[in-house]
Amino acid sequence: LGEGVRRLTLTGPGLRSFERVGPDEYFGLVMPKGPLVLPDPERRDVRAAVADIDEAHRPDLRWYTIRAHRPETGEIDVDVVTHGDSGPGSAWVTRAKVGDPAGFVSGGALYRGDDVSGPQLLVVDETAVPGLLAVLDDRARRGLSGAVEPVAAAGADGAEHPAAKILGDSGAYLG
Repeated sequence: LGEGVRRLTLTGPGLRSFERVGPDEYFGLVMPKGPLVLPDPERRDVRAAVADIDEAHRPDLRWYTIRAHRPETGEIDVDVVTHGDSGPGSAWVTRAKVGDPAGFVSGGALYRGDDVSGPQLLVVDETAVPGLLAVLDDRARRGLSGAVEPVAAAGADGAEHPAAKILGDSGAYLG
């Protein structure tokens, strides 16, 4: 893990039976501001369910990608890009200690390239790198290659900003 990234390991008995639907599985991390209050699990719109919680007890909700899942121990790892206290997720994650309570709300997966064996171009910003790495891990498990190469790109302001070159099966630069 690099600077500005923190790995959280979440544990709970429900994570033993949790089944991922894709390599870039995302979930809602419910971060309490006091005692943990979870949204109504029967509500399909998690954001609305959180918004309906009384403001005095309303937790923060942010979406993250599962980096690893160990059902035998009821654990998941999530790598979070942190940027100080500039957002509720980053602020909570940078202060979280072992044993702090949090909630897990199942989300889904967006990557639809499972049936593609050839080169693919996947472009992400720094916050999506954990999801990209999960996709690359899945490709490796299926005997397919892939790589990430960080690069800098000039922004509209003329300054260089981090970017990435993604290498496909041939090792050739695709983007």
